[in-house]
Amino acid sequence: MLDIASISTYQWVGFIFGILYIVFAAYNKNQCWIYSIISTVAIAFEDFINLKLYFDGMIQLFYAVIAAAGLYIWLSGNVQQSKIRISKLPTSKSLSYIFLALILALPTGYIMDYNSDAAFPYIDGFTSILSIFATFLMVYKLLDTWGYWIAIDILCIYLYWSRGAPLISLLYFTYLILAIVGWRKWWKIYSTQGKRYAFMS
Repeated sequence: MLDIASISTYQWVGFIFGILYIVFAAYNKNQCWIYSIISTVAIAFEDFINLKLYFDGMIQLFYAVIAAAGLYIWLSGNVQQSKIRISKLPTSKSLSYIFLALILALPTGYIMDYNSDAAFPYIDGFTSILSIFATFLMVYKLLDTWGYWIAIDILCIYLYWSRGAPLISLLYFTYLILAIVGWRKWWKIYSTQGKRYAFMS
């Protein structure tokens, strides 16, 4: 049962602004990145201070930096009247990033497993590395980002629930639902603007 009184301020801030981030991202709104910065910094503090999810804490701070870059890139596109269009990676390219994340998670997970008190070092490492790829795909409006986030969200629901952070687990469950919504909305835009593969292909 969810014990509201035991939930930290970091979790509440991460939850509220995380929801705002993903909703505004799904609707392709620039201010999503501001909400992302606030949410990720709060969750990073929770990871480091209370949960011992060090990989995820580091990746949350990485998200904050990338969110600032994302805001700049999206705003620059609007100012230059060359708004970034939603595009897609070839399936083989998209799957290769997932495979690469799995490979990289082995040594990083091993290091954390034997040199720290990190919880779930391999899963934590995999979701963190895949999140790096997913964040870059989001910045450049690549449709594939939503598929990555769906997989990440499912794993993070388990991670945070297991570590006794039910509100952040609920946040990732909400992310999961909104990622599906975001994928559908971006797919509709992608289909109507003329399908194309991304410059990264």
